[in-house]
Amino acid sequence: MDELISIAVGLYECLSRDPRVSSPGSIRSYVYALADYLVRAQMGADDDLLLRVLAQNLRGSVRVREGELKDILRNALICLEGGPHEVVRIPTAVHSLDVDTDASPNLAIIINKYIDKYSSPKDKYIIIRKLFGEKKLEELHSNTVKIERRLEEAEELKISVSSLRRYRPGHSYSDVDILLTSKNFMRKSMLGKPISNLDIILREYKKKIIKNIIICLDVSGSMKEYVRGVTKLQLALGAIAHYLDFLRRENADVALILFNAQADVLWAPYSAAKYAEYMKAILPYVFPTGGTNLASAFRLLIEEDLGGEIVLISDGRTANAEAAVEYVKRIKGRIHVFAAEDSAVLKRIASAKGGVYSLLA
Repeated sequence: MDELISIAVGLYECLSRDPRVSSPGSIRSYVYALADYLVRAQMGADDDLLLRVLAQNLRGSVRVREGELKDILRNALICLEGGPHEVVRIPTAVHSLDVDTDASPNLAIIINKYIDKYSSPKDKYIIIRKLFGEKKLEELHSNTVKIERRLEEAEELKISVSSLRRYRPGHSYSDVDILLTSKNFMRKSMLGKPISNLDIILREYKKKIIKNIIICLDVSGSMKEYVRGVTKLQLALGAIAHYLDFLRRENADVALILFNAQADVLWAPYSAAKYAEYMKAILPYVFPTGGTNLASAFRLLIEEDLGGEIVLISDGRTANAEAAVEYVKRIKGRIHVFAAEDSAVLKRIASAKGGVYSLLA
């Protein structure tokens, strides 16, 4: 925020030197106006829209003649650059904010420049909506894997037998109690009676109580690619939206980390029961861009001390694959992988942390 204030002061001084400005207004109004300007610039808004947005945000503060503010701001931005050339999309001073434009910052990195990364999903949604307008989550796709169902089916999540019951058509044979079932078969054989489904005994397990879920979502450029008529990212967002509904019923805490070449927290662990609607409302704003460095996501988990049941959604096309595998050893909790395409690297990661590996679609 200190860097943004210094830019605001620079813009204020440039406007103060323009004879057409009768009053440059307050520094505070410049801070919020520039925050809006920078985020929209990162999202690809054209120069004319950027100037109009900046003018709208400063109209109540800067006193000029009607219709002159946009041109005055154009000159002020050139003044910030220090030379008579075209309006810059992001002023040079803004680069002091450490926004790596070559690395194509994702939504989490952009938003966390203007709000604490641990702010609630509600607070983050309010700011995102103010900056980018209203968006709705696209229709969920029926061919998206149900994350909760796949995890529930996994043997690793069964921790103890709670009861026994007889088999009914449609239930999995993986839970058959071999000892009791074989006794029933032997008894029926000795009595000369036919064996039926009622002789098959299944174990019912207590499921692991879900408390803390960390979702790591790949938002690199390769997630733009299409799979069965939709993009990989659309499949991922649909799966996450379904999963949030499940986690709300389970009263679990859930966080979402976005990563491409860099990683950051889109929202920290918060109660899905309380914030699921805001979490789902944020999803449509997530966009794919840039390269992939899976190691950056794992490094962030370690640095922020985030652990629990980790759900990784990616296509596995990453730089520094071996570095990512090394970071896995230091992560707290299991890593369950939902792959947008089959990936040997992602299989290694799931196996190393005792997690599930499943294709996303």
